[in-house]
Amino acid sequence: MKSSTSVYITFYGDYIGRPCDNIYFFKSLEESDNEIKIHLDSLDIVVSKPQNIQSSDSEISIAHAEKVTIYNSGQVFLIYEKTQEGVKKTEQYQTKIVAARSPYFAVDISRA
Repeated sequence: MKSSTSVYITFYGDYIGRPCDNIYFFKSLEESDNEIKIHLDSLDIVVSKPQNIQSSDSEISIAHAEKVTIYNSGQVFLIYEKTQEGVKKTEQYQTKIVAARSPYFAVDISRA
């Protein structure tokens, strides 16, 4: 995906805000052994232990991850974490289990 591409993003099928309400601009992606960092115009996303990564000109998808942490202005904004009970979403110190059903990806970034 090229830098400055406008994108939508979901985490386990869960949008930030209402579906397709927020558009971000892709900046870059960094890969290391057990982590991927995705930089958007206003968010930074750290994906821990990603698996089954697919990338094209119009989409980046990560099928599975142990944990996805979303930062806004350097502060933790959201955390999605795999647990025995399912995918746990933590936002503003409140935690709930997300109804993540297949075929949702841990992270799915698609061109807007």
